[in-house]
Amino acid sequence: MSLVFGRLSDSPNSLGLAAEFVARYPPFVTYEFGPMVRTLLFQLERQTHLVGTIDEKIVAYLGWMRTSPEIAERWINEDGKLRPDPRSDDAVAVTVFAVADPKHSLAMIRKAKTIEAGRSVYWKRYFTTGKEPSNRAVRKKR
Repeated sequence: MSLVFGRLSDSPNSLGLAAEFVARYPPFVTYEFGPMVRTLLFQLERQTHLVGTIDEKIVAYLGWMRTSPEIAERWINEDGKLRPDPRSDDAVAVTVFAVADPKHSLAMIRKAKTIEAGRSVYWKRYFTTGKEPSNRAVRKKR
């Protein structure tokens, strides 16, 4: 039984599957319903997500937003709100990443990199251990 990668359709059923899975894991378990549903819906509509399944059961979800490097830099530095930029999609901001088993994390990240090759990647990492959150970026060379 190996990890299979795919995407969910833009449908109410898919939204429910994604929400039910993601809501099991910190920090998402404490997030407000409305903003989280809007985030997942945005990712399903734009197909900016990846699911990992085993035996057709979701075991991992990774979702992102395409934006500009400037907006993403301000976001990770807590100096601006994350939003898409219609003039540029040279950057990717990972906003949702949940795995049932940490051993699937690296495979999900590698697969997502192939989908968004050539873009800078930004994310905020939260830890379930109580460790302080950290902001990360992998910037493409210009």
